Amino acid sequence: MAQVKHFLRGVLLGEGLVPSDTRSLALFCPGCGEVWYTISVAGSLWSVTSHWCGDCGSEWDMPPGSIAQTDPALVLSANYIAYLPPAVVRRELELHLNAAEKES
Repeated sequence: MAQVKHFLRGVLLGEGLVPSDTRSLALFCPGCGEVWYTISVAGSLWSVTSHWCGDCGSEWDMPPGSIAQTDPALVLSANYIAYLPPAVVRRELELHLNAAEKES
């Protein structure tokens, strides 16, 4: 296992452990050009993915700013949520609940 840290706009959201073959990930917003979310895995290589931030949003992202749609293979993994720090799970839940509330 490897240590992982989640950062939202440079602020640490939480940390935990992930399988040692997990890559670090930087989310780059194509709207504002900011790397707005990073998942830093100790000793791993980095990948950069284009993913809209919560400020810019996109009609394709539901809800805007969610990291849940970052990697379909990860989201479909039964262990996906098990590796997320509690603060990240809480943030995702709040984003999705707020979006559902706006739709109703």
